[in-house]
Amino acid sequence: MKFENETIGEVTVNDIFFKLQLYKKVKVDWKNFVTKDITEVTDWENCITVGYEVCISSEVKTLLQLLSWNYPIYGYCPHCKKNTAMNTHKNSTDDNIKIEESVWSYGDGAWEDEDFEDLSEIKMKAYLSGLFKNGGFHEKYFQCPMCRNIFRISLKIDMTEDDELLIRKVGQYPTLRDFSEIYTNRFDKILKKRDIREDYIAGLTTHDEGHNIAAYVYLRRIIEKLMLQIYQNTDRTLELQEFKARRFEDKIKELKDELPKLLQDKRLYEIVSAGIHQLSEEECAEHYPVLLDAVELILIEEEKKQKEKELIECIEKNINDIHSTVKKRVE
Repeated sequence: MKFENETIGEVTVNDIFFKLQLYKKVKVDWKNFVTKDITEVTDWENCITVGYEVCISSEVKTLLQLLSWNYPIYGYCPHCKKNTAMNTHKNSTDDNIKIEESVWSYGDGAWEDEDFEDLSEIKMKAYLSGLFKNGGFHEKYFQCPMCRNIFRISLKIDMTEDDELLIRKVGQYPTLRDFSEIYTNRFDKILKKRDIREDYIAGLTTHDEGHNIAAYVYLRRIIEKLMLQIYQNTDRTLELQEFKARRFEDKIKELKDELPKLLQDKRLYEIVSAGIHQLSEEECAEHYPVLLDAVELILIEEEKKQKEKELIECIEKNINDIHSTVKKRVE
C-alpha cells in the first residue's frame, strides 16, 4: 500500500491534508502493541525464543512517518487548478523524531516471575512524550511541482487524561475549501441567480473550520431565501411581509405545487433549526453532509427547472420566427 493511503483511525494520510475538517479529533491507537520474538541460534543451529520485544503500533508508526518523512500526496492545486502529486516537506522541529519500533523487551519466561511488571504502556508513553514538545504543535509543508507554491497544515497532538492519543488539524493555508476541485462551480450559475452564493460558500467554509452550528445558520438562510424567491415568482395575492411572518409549515402548504420535492419536506427545516438552537457541534457535524446533499439536490432541481424554462422560451421564439417567415411566404 502506498504511504498516502495508510490510515490513522479511519482517516488516510492523504485525507489529513485535503479532507480532514479543522479541529476534528482523530484517535490514534497506540496501545495495540506489536510483540516480536527475540531469537537465538543454538550450537546445534536451532532457533529458540529467548525473549520478546514490544514495538509501536502500526498507527503510531504511520503518525511518526506522517510528521517526519517526505512523501508524495495527491490533491487539487488551487493555483494550477489541476489535480497533481505534491511533495511534502517536514518541519525542522521534527528532525529529531526517530522511528524506533522497539520500546522495550523482556526475557522468555519473565511472565512467570511474580515480581515481573509489564512496562509496555509506561515505556510507550515515554517514547511518545517527544511528540508533545512545543505544545504538541507540528507543521507540515507541501509543494505543487508545477507552480512551485508551498502550502501548509498545522497539527496538534495530545494525550488526554483517559490516555487517548489524539491528532487534530488546527490550521491550514489556504483553506480546505480551496483544495476542493468541485468548489462552487457546479452550482455557480444558480447560486448567483438566486443570490445565495455567499451563503453557500460561507456554510461550506464554516463547516470545514469546525463551526458546524454556524454552518447550519447558512443552510437555513439558503432554504428561506429559496422559499421567498419561489413565492415572489408566483401570482399569490398575499403580501410578502405577511408570507414571511408565516410558519414554515404554512409556507409549504401555500407553495406546495411550486416547491422542489425536498423543500416540501418540513423535516429538513426543522432539523436545521434544531441544529442552530439545540444540537451540539458534534451532532451538527454528523448530520451536516446529509443536509448539504439535500440543499444541493434542491439546487439541482431548481437549475433543471430554469434550464427547461430557458429552453422552452428559446424554442417558442424560434417557432414564432419560423412561423412569421412561413406566413409571409404563403401569403
